[in-house]
Amino acid sequence: MSTAADLVIDIGEISVANASPEDAARLRAVIERALAEAARSLAGLTAGAQTLGDLRLDLREVRDLLAPGAEAALAQRLETAIRTAWEATR
Repeated sequence: MSTAADLVIDIGEISVANASPEDAARLRAVIERALAEAARSLAGLTAGAQTLGDLRLDLREVRDLLAPGAEAALAQRLETAIRTAWEATR
């Protein structure tokens, strides 16, 4: 059975139109922190654990960089990628 340590997530490319290099780096850092937090939450769980359904990423810190509603859409996209990868390990 797979564990969180076995999970590989490819979220593809995420771009923000007209973002400065500093804003792009800030967005990336927030996403990386959110994914690291998700990894910590998943550590030690077996594939298909019920708590996976409770996974929520917090991207509020970069709300000002994104179009209205994009923060939630991006978080949902990342959450879905994590769940899909996690379920694929079953």
